[in-house]
Amino acid sequence: MLLAERFVLLLLDPESGEFNAPHKKADLDALCATGLLIELVSQQRLRPQGNRLVANGSLPTSHPLLDEAHHALGLQAQTAAQCIAHLLKIQSPLPQHLCDGLYRRDVLHRERRWKLFGGATPRYRLRSHQARNETIAVLHAAKQRPQERIAHIGLLLMMDLAGALTRFFSAAEHGPAIEQILDLGSHRQDDENLRAVALLRDALIDT
Repeated sequence: MLLAERFVLLLLDPESGEFNAPHKKADLDALCATGLLIELVSQQRLRPQGNRLVANGSLPTSHPLLDEAHHALGLQAQTAAQCIAHLLKIQSPLPQHLCDGLYRRDVLHRERRWKLFGGATPRYRLRSHQARNETIAVLHAAKQRPQERIAHIGLLLMMDLAGALTRFFSAAEHGPAIEQILDLGSHRQDDENLRAVALLRDALIDT
């Protein structure tokens, strides 16, 4: 399961099938786009070049949304904010695309909900409790040694910027998880993948 898919699965209310609104620091679309970019970083297809990011590699990725994102970035180095903007331009509404993928894999139900002036909009109630429980387990594992996997620190970071960590962590667990996120900057010179994630984090915070 993609990092961005795990993220939307955790933010969806299992019963209503609607998203709990993310924190004002970053909107849901931008966070989902960042999830795809971090996935590309973990696959060595996006790397830092100074204070910018550049896509590399030509082989197909493991997911069509990642292929689309990788192609959209082109070959020129760009700021992290520009990378996020490119994905939002071609893949909106990204949260819905991610949920549709989970629906096709029987993780979510998809229902049409009619609004008085807005037409029909889908909502996605939980179908697979096992998939959600596994994702919660991944989130809890991530707070231990997130630097061991880029996707782990990415999930912690996105959930924090969405203001959703406290839904899954106790007060005692929340502090150490935040420390892992804050410690991200200290690894910038040692690990280029973590440096790329730090650039994406800074772009989200500055928006």
